[in-house]
Amino acid sequence: MKNSKTLIYFLLVFVCLLSPLRAEPVLPHLFSDHMVIQRETEIRIWGWADPGEKVSVSLGAGSGDAAADSDGRWRVILPAMRAGGPFTLMVQGKKTIIFRDVMLGEVWVASGQSNMTYALSGATGGEKEILRANYPGIRFFTVPRKIALEPQSDTMPAAWEVCSPETAKSFSAVSYFFARDLHKELGVPIGIILSSWPGSAGEEWTDPESLRRESVLKPIVERWDASAAEVKSFAARPAEFSMEFDDFELLRAENDSNDPVILSNFDDGTAQISTGGNWIYDWQGAPDSVFELIESLMERGEGDGDR
Repeated sequence: MKNSKTLIYFLLVFVCLLSPLRAEPVLPHLFSDHMVIQRETEIRIWGWADPGEKVSVSLGAGSGDAAADSDGRWRVILPAMRAGGPFTLMVQGKKTIIFRDVMLGEVWVASGQSNMTYALSGATGGEKEILRANYPGIRFFTVPRKIALEPQSDTMPAAWEVCSPETAKSFSAVSYFFARDLHKELGVPIGIILSSWPGSAGEEWTDPESLRRESVLKPIVERWDASAAEVKSFAARPAEFSMEFDDFELLRAENDSNDPVILSNFDDGTAQISTGGNWIYDWQGAPDSVFELIESLMERGEGDGDR
């Protein structure tokens, strides 16, 4: 009898593990407390649930219903709303999810390379500006970096943050000043979705089929198609490695016989530069940050500036 109970318990656990476990309903991480939704346009709320599950959504005076399709996907479209807030976004299925302090205003995507990721703490006048960065009507969402060869249905865990000295100091300086000025000029909430990656090339943000349609860009995809299998495998699942910095040197010209000049020496644990200033490290996910090697592309002149 004891063995039978044990077997039944094991089978129940096994079945549960094989079953698709959803916290029904589920929404992308882009939906969170403090989020900003674009004003004066249709409001699209989407997510996942068990197939056939009915989902109700309400925001302000607007509401709508949907049922998850066979793949578990659902979408509700609410009528446009004017700028304002805070509102409560409620999503009801087999359970209820509530997002609080939701604002309606202007939503902008900030993307690019290192110039876009450069933190406010390192900008000219940034130290004084950080002290003034109390703007409850400005919200930030930073998309975590992840290499993917296919479009993703969701980001890795992330959430909206209200602009404050604490959150603004490590946020994009360009994005912060843009949001601040726009907020002052329009007088409406501003949401910035920061999705940038230092050193990335333009084609890395473009789907392959769009590249194939342009004759000048098609060779980029053809080079990828011709890549060895191990190259494609590495791109899909980057290898993990650790790296330590040694001394940085300024090399002399070829006709200069003098020794190189030490630019930085990290032996004492500092990041000072011999010519003045300091190195600034702002990898928010360190030591889990993704480090992309692009040296060979730079050396071969295959950066954006050469096309």
